[in-house]
Amino acid sequence: MNQLISIVIPVYNSQPYLPHCLDSIINQTYQNIEIVVVNDGSTDDSLNILEEYQKKDKRIKIINIKNCGVSHARNIGIKNSTGEYISFVDSDDTIEINAIEILYKDIIESEADLVQCNNYLNEYKIFHTYDSIKISSKKEVFRKFLAEKIFCTVWGKLYKRKLFNSVAFNEYYNNHEDELFIFDIIKNCEVVFLEKSHLYNYSWNKIGSLTNKVINKRDIELFMYLFNSIMDYTNKNYKSLFKEASQLITTKLNFLKEIKRDISINDFNLDDINVDVKKILLDFFQ
Repeated sequence: MNQLISIVIPVYNSQPYLPHCLDSIINQTYQNIEIVVVNDGSTDDSLNILEEYQKKDKRIKIINIKNCGVSHARNIGIKNSTGEYISFVDSDDTIEINAIEILYKDIIESEADLVQCNNYLNEYKIFHTYDSIKISSKKEVFRKFLAEKIFCTVWGKLYKRKLFNSVAFNEYYNNHEDELFIFDIIKNCEVVFLEKSHLYNYSWNKIGSLTNKVINKRDIELFMYLFNSIMDYTNKNYKSLFKEASQLITTKLNFLKEIKRDISINDFNLDDINVDVKKILLDFFQ
């Protein structure tokens, strides 16, 4: 089999990194790909770079839109893609030369809905790692999500197109949007395969910006919505995983506190939320 795979790349002012990113994609050992690049109103030289690459590789499809944020750009990319499978690459990252070939082989042989690979930080240091494993039930998929073995990152994965029939990026959010998206995706997955190979190279540029990131009101709203959604889904479907769900929420609260050291219970709206989430928040900030 040699099915078409769509690679969606949102681009916003990525001039310094874009050539390296595109080179890693156009030179893939798996050649039956379409490269859907959504130029999200870039004001630097990104569009010129894209057009020069398009002259060399007709698999590149450029979609120009006004700047509306990464969530909208990815949704536009999905709508304009035609492949049976979809993958995402950020414009300041790269993928290994055989990444798509390996992920495609995995998703066919395991009959998975989603395949995830390990990744490198800045191409040299290991960022995530685990052994290859096939997860064959919705409950176990959710358990791996709660254990953060299925990463809350849109990149580093290959998705069956059918997963997007009922899932899209929430365009209200452009920070931590991956968190909500992956949660919605995994609820629709019967089978997930985790590939042990390190195939995605995550840019140090983003790690540095994350360290200096300011958590704002909308970010807090996103996490509250995510916490409620996780706990409601757990209580409705897998009550035996309550402890794991609680631990994940606590882990994410610690992440927020690490970035915003002055965060407090007053930053959270405790009205109309899951009683279990409220207890976790009160216990965390006591």
